Amino acid sequence: MNKHPFIKEISLNILLLVFPLIFILSSIGNLPHMRPLYLVGILLLGMISLMMAPIYFYYWYSHKNKKSLSYRKGLAILYLIMLMFCVLNII
Repeated sequence: MNKHPFIKEISLNILLLVFPLIFILSSIGNLPHMRPLYLVGILLLGMISLMMAPIYFYYWYSHKNKKSLSYRKGLAILYLIMLMFCVLNII
């Protein structure tokens, strides 16, 4: 049995988000040729959020009585906020 599921899951989620953040952070600047990098990072972040948010919301729905893994509720809300951020940036 895994003794530290919180640390393992949070570190995996952070590693999952590093790749799109590299694109987003590398596009910081006012140069017009940096805009495609920003859009690629936003699209990657949106796709990851679109895949992960339903997983955590399904977990939240199916495990209503368990309070020990409440950080997954926070991850579900975080992925939903990131998905809304990505949609608003693309529009």
